[in-house]
Amino acid sequence: MLSDLVRKKFFRMPDCGFTLIELLVVIAIVAIMAAILFPVLLSTRNQARQARCLANMRQLGTAFELYIRDWDDTMPATAAFGLPNWSGCEGPELWVYPEKGQIWRYVRNKSLYLCPLDRGHPTQRVQPSAIPVGLTAKDYPLSYSMNIYLSKKKVGTLRMRQVSRMLLLIQEDRTRFNDDIYVPNPGDRDIPGKMHDGGTNILYLDGHALWRDRDVLRAERDSQYWIPIGVPHI
Repeated sequence: MLSDLVRKKFFRMPDCGFTLIELLVVIAIVAIMAAILFPVLLSTRNQARQARCLANMRQLGTAFELYIRDWDDTMPATAAFGLPNWSGCEGPELWVYPEKGQIWRYVRNKSLYLCPLDRGHPTQRVQPSAIPVGLTAKDYPLSYSMNIYLSKKKVGTLRMRQVSRMLLLIQEDRTRFNDDIYVPNPGDRDIPGKMHDGGTNILYLDGHALWRDRDVLRAERDSQYWIPIGVPHI
């Protein structure tokens, strides 16, 4: 009997379990930390993708510059004129084949034509019959559209209000029109995108690219900074 008492006294395992209240407190702390950290992590990831998108546009801008030098100061075309054009789009509302584009020889990388945030988002500006077998509208390989008023123009002859504000490429709203062509007329036919924190990325004719708020872009568009002086409106 004595040995049993000694054994219970000196060899009893300590109670290491959590009480229900302690467990609930731990769960609450984890939930609060997740609520705080998740938006931060999501914002950081989106900022990284936005930066990659801007890098894509700058590299495409370099390709435009090289094309213009090689082709007697002439801009590439948009898909409004069919092939050949800058992106390899076979025509309005048709599929895009970057390797058929006029600037492809200076790019040689299909991923540069697509914003990382566009992946998995279907475009509504393509005919179903034009989608290649095995692909869907989510696979549309182009995020950026070219200012139609610069298509096939001689750069040296253009008169502009401000070259640093002349639109070259823009990431349009993928839920509406996104088809290689941007028509910067007042109104909402071609809408600047808002995928990047309420705005979109834009490449200007002088080669610099940056993020702009969607409402600011609409005002800039309506002020006609994006249409060369003397060029008839489409």
